[in-house]
Amino acid sequence: MAFTIDDWSQDFKSVSSTVSQLLSTPLPLPPTSLPNCTRAISRLRLRLTEVQTSPENFAITPPELAKFNVMLNNLEGQFESLKSYSSKPIVGSGGGGGDKSQNAYMQTTQTVMEAQDDMLDELGSGISRLHDQAQMINDESNLHVKLLDDMEGGVEAATMGLRAEAKHAEKIREQSSVCKLYIVIAGLTGLLVFLLVMGFSH
Repeated sequence: MAFTIDDWSQDFKSVSSTVSQLLSTPLPLPPTSLPNCTRAISRLRLRLTEVQTSPENFAITPPELAKFNVMLNNLEGQFESLKSYSSKPIVGSGGGGGDKSQNAYMQTTQTVMEAQDDMLDELGSGISRLHDQAQMINDESNLHVKLLDDMEGGVEAATMGLRAEAKHAEKIREQSSVCKLYIVIAGLTGLLVFLLVMGFSH
């Protein structure tokens, strides 16, 4: 990865600022301005495509990626307007037509930029709502996990209790068997003594 998403953001801000300045620059524009912007915007598009291909390498979420894509689309639209503006014929200053044309164009461009800003604001609000919903889902998931853990602990405790009771019952059963055995032995011993006494008496 030769660049980071922060690098892309910084490049975008720089190119966007340049395009905005050129839109307010009187004609003719500097001869290298349009080619430089073309190369810069193409590089932004190429890098954003790379990010879209492997977003996991750039630690970027789908909503953020969608926002960057809208931003770049808007910038490309502004640049197309700039190219259209720069291709207009320059009218001599005597009639004042050039100033009127430029002012009208700048006003139209400003309106478009404001509309694009509104779109970005709306997109940002949507991303914030998605983030809040994701946070709520995460909180609910954590609660469910905690409940399952508590339930598992309760089941384990109950199982251990049942095992202890089973051992206790087994011990009582064994003790009961031994007690019966002692009774039988005592009975047989008594019978033996009785027989011996009877034998000696004869």
